[in-house]
Amino acid sequence: MEERKFLNKSEQRKFVLDRRRAMTGAELSEKSGLICARMLELPQLQKAGLILSYMPTYDEADVSGLNQRLRAMGKRLCYPVTAGGGIMSAYAPDSPDDFAEKRYGIPEPVVERSRQIDPAHIDAIILPCVAFDAKLRRLGHGAGYYDRFLPLCEKAEKIAAAFELQRLDEVICDSHDIAMDLVVTEEKIYKK
Repeated sequence: MEERKFLNKSEQRKFVLDRRRAMTGAELSEKSGLICARMLELPQLQKAGLILSYMPTYDEADVSGLNQRLRAMGKRLCYPVTAGGGIMSAYAPDSPDDFAEKRYGIPEPVVERSRQIDPAHIDAIILPCVAFDAKLRRLGHGAGYYDRFLPLCEKAEKIAAAFELQRLDEVICDSHDIAMDLVVTEEKIYKK
């Protein structure tokens, strides 16, 4: 990967999002499939009973197939529900179809047809990112939802799904930014 210097997180976000958005649909699908296959093999997900995952936007690593496989394996899945002020909660929808497009165009569980989940009970978290580095530092979109929520998930393994082109030499971090336990790409698994 080319070495490049960035002045701030905004520059890093723009650089990586431009690269991610330049992928074709076929590339995104193929690489997402490889990420999902790697994730299915993770002991952290195999032993987890309750998993917080996400519904992808058009250019994020598409873990929807992974979510289906995990449900077929008998795993309980929950998903983020966001509110104002950067607040996020976890909800388990009653049906895989109980989602509606919400904030930022992201599908979220319909709260009226879902059960709220205590974050302390979550065993593993699969989350998207804008960028990451070899030290497992994660750059998100900047709203801080995950940074506020992750500390509530005391026992959960934090696993980011990302494309290799999202890796930077060094992600600019603040003191409140939380590193991942693993980052899974189409090429490899980054661990501590």
